[in-house]
Amino acid sequence: MHIAKPRLVLSALFCYLWIGQSLSATDCRWEDYLASSPETAKEGEALELRFVAHFSEDQLNARLGSLVGPAEHAVDAYYLSFRSSYAEQTKLDLSAMVYVPTSCASNYPTIVLQHGTIINNADAPTNRPGEGLAEAAKGFISLVPDYLGYGQSVASLHPYLIADSYAKGGVDAMYALRQITDAEGVTAFADLFLKGYSEGGYATLALQRTLEADYQDQFPIRASAPAAGPYNMLLTSYDLISRPQTNATLTSFVSVAYFNYLPQDRSLAEVLPAAATINLPYLYSGAFSYEQVAGLLPSDVNQLLDVEYRQSFLSSIADYLNQDIPLQDTFTQSLLDNSLDQGWQIQSLTRLYHCVDDDLVSIQSSDNLFDRLGKNNPAVSYERIKSIDGQPPYSHGNCPAIFKPLFWFKELLTRQSKM
Repeated sequence: MHIAKPRLVLSALFCYLWIGQSLSATDCRWEDYLASSPETAKEGEALELRFVAHFSEDQLNARLGSLVGPAEHAVDAYYLSFRSSYAEQTKLDLSAMVYVPTSCASNYPTIVLQHGTIINNADAPTNRPGEGLAEAAKGFISLVPDYLGYGQSVASLHPYLIADSYAKGGVDAMYALRQITDAEGVTAFADLFLKGYSEGGYATLALQRTLEADYQDQFPIRASAPAAGPYNMLLTSYDLISRPQTNATLTSFVSVAYFNYLPQDRSLAEVLPAAATINLPYLYSGAFSYEQVAGLLPSDVNQLLDVEYRQSFLSSIADYLNQDIPLQDTFTQSLLDNSLDQGWQIQSLTRLYHCVDDDLVSIQSSDNLFDRLGKNNPAVSYERIKSIDGQPPYSHGNCPAIFKPLFWFKELLTRQSKM
């Protein structure tokens, strides 16, 4: 895998969408909501719903038409906050954006959309709305959570690529949205779709696994489309750390999150010597940009990581993969425990997407996932997207897998309506 600076895909793609929005109301605009006793709210209960903006079909076509075709509906955007918890953080308030087609329907298909990696809180969905508009313009309610560590919960460190954090926050966001739609007399989860790209692909699969295991009755999944995610954290980390030049920003982000939220048998400074002189968790507090963090960390892997630890890390993983020798420390075991390509069977209709020439997350990630959980599973299909001959190869930032799932979801609904 070629290691490149990540394109902060969807925040960069949609950063212009917020310009020119309208505050005009529609006939079916949802009522603002504020919990009367937020201090006693339970997990999954809505705390606030607030109308943010209205996007006309003309505005959406001007901004998204070349990417997804003409808008079928205008869209209202709302800010949603809700109660959750994670690890030792109880009474944790999280946030999300909700985009609703202004068709005044009583029943909508819903997409839970998980966003790609961000470093700066200014790029969070509720701070830079836009991601989810395309889906709503095509007739879906779009629920786009801020992950823990962004938006309303920016005071907490983001549990980067720790599977259960996405599942917990996603489920609570869905319950909160259901509370709102029930009050509006709207059915929102009869056709539930899951979608995400990059970190969002990992988050989508983590949420899918939990929904299938524990919430089949409450939130049955119509279809899921994880795209270009680092599904096997052990192999992804091995790939990053085995190279002489690594993506220091993302490698360190994983380490900081895992050492903050998961029990480890050594200190962070024993793995990342920079932790002895730099407050690494503060670098990932949401206050800094990707460029600012990258400027403080060496990309030379032998400068970023303790040399002795790097050697033991790589040899331990190689021994585990080749000889089935148990992993030697808690960090590598944590990476294995948070790998999503093992230990369960995909039940819902699922299509994986990945661009063959992805320059950040190797397609090997999706290949391995399909080999392990999809090859002999009729519910799972896989679209490996090749670059077009004679044109620049698709990168992680412009891969068509970002929007392809939307067209698949529309196709599934069309087939359903004809039955």
